Amino acid sequence: KGGDRDRATARVARTFPLDGRDGRAWQDLKESFSFEGYTVVLLGAGGAARGAAFALVNASVERLVIVNRNLERAQRLAAEVQQESNCQVFCLNDPEFLIPHPATLVINATPVGMHGAGKQEQREAENASTFSPLPAEILARFAPDTVVFDMIYNPTQTQLLCQARILGLRAVNGLPMLLHQGALAFTLWTGQPAPLEVMRSALL
Repeated sequence: KGGDRDRATARVARTFPLDGRDGRAWQDLKESFSFEGYTVVLLGAGGAARGAAFALVNASVERLVIVNRNLERAQRLAAEVQQESNCQVFCLNDPEFLIPHPATLVINATPVGMHGAGKQEQREAENASTFSPLPAEILARFAPDTVVFDMIYNPTQTQLLCQARILGLRAVNGLPMLLHQGALAFTLWTGQPAPLEVMRSALL
């Protein structure tokens, strides 16, 4: 049994990074609207951003703009994505240069704003005094139909999401993604379908 448990643990560990990539963790968001034709502004270029980038291009977004202070890291991610997709991918190292488009989804895939994030990550926020990865004055440029999704779920209301709501934008936190990651882990461990609605009630 110990060996089976170890193998299951390994499967979970392998799957979590891929969960965003194959789209299962995005299920709640996908049920709300179609990604097709959207411009996505992806903040970050680490593991979470990588999973998001592949899931999004597989969902037929029109263009992907990766914003990361380390431009080389953003370019490496863009090159990976473009090998598997015809999506237009652009890289920026400063959100000041963002050009808003209609039908935009802004995704925070950085730890900025998370409880327990290291001081270095917090200092890297463009607006470090409020711990948001995107300054409010830049977010204010976006159209009223913009959706802001923060992968962070602790706290449930990050500064980025508060800024979005003040501007009248739709704001979604990371709890739905956590829910579907947990459901996937449950299925991998037990071989049974996850009690998704029970889990949703407990979590949300």
